[in-house]
Amino acid sequence: MAGPLGYGVADGLRGRRRRDMPPPAPGRSWRRFVAITFALSWLATAALGGPPAATDAAPAWRVFWACAYYAGVMAWPPLLGTWLTRWADGGVAPDVPTHRPASRRDVTVAIGVAAALVVVAAIAALALDLDAALDLDALRADAGTVGAIAGVLVVLAVQALSEERGWRGASLDWAIARWGRRAGLIAHGAAWGLWYAPLFVVSATSASDGAPSLAAAAAIAVIAGVGLGVTLGWIRLRSQSLVPAAIANALLTVLAVALLPGAAG
Repeated sequence: MAGPLGYGVADGLRGRRRRDMPPPAPGRSWRRFVAITFALSWLATAALGGPPAATDAAPAWRVFWACAYYAGVMAWPPLLGTWLTRWADGGVAPDVPTHRPASRRDVTVAIGVAAALVVVAAIAALALDLDAALDLDALRADAGTVGAIAGVLVVLAVQALSEERGWRGASLDWAIARWGRRAGLIAHGAAWGLWYAPLFVVSATSASDGAPSLAAAAAIAVIAGVGLGVTLGWIRLRSQSLVPAAIANALLTVLAVALLPGAAG
């Protein structure tokens, strides 16, 4: 009896201490989340190095390994950053449930927005005369290709849900609570775009001669990141669910892996 009673008293005191704490400032929570997530992503990039060299592999498998590398660098830092921020705030920071159902309309809007962005990116790639990393004509309808594509879908589903849970979850609410809906979306989108800097750095340094320079890649990353971050945040706020934003994120990741010079090894 003493053991359970002692645990009950300890839990009660811990809960009372958290209830007595003042609510954390949303701006402070957001800055802490961004700092932790940035640091974790750069550490992961330094530990893993550049994307795997899989030039001898089939095109579909090059995409799979590129997506696996991408997930290894970017999927888990937002989740861990959110958890560490909530822990530092005494566990009282707000959160967004991942089980909220998404309507068909919200999913359709997310797919439509992602498709429109794909078209815009394709037009920009043609205008800049960029060579795609993946030769789609080389894809073959065989068992290996089907297996690689299935693996890509699994990896992207895990990565997109993890990334959206971290970035479009509580951290987006913190930014909006601090700066308002419009300014919060812009600040959050800018941070999300800059968070991709490690990927653009390793991609630009390993790209071919026809790829844009590191400075150009960084500029494209910032400009595109703000727009995409604001768009994904808008999708989450509109649907009040992480699922549509995760779907759009996964579709855009396929675009990045297929078109970004050097991304697919």
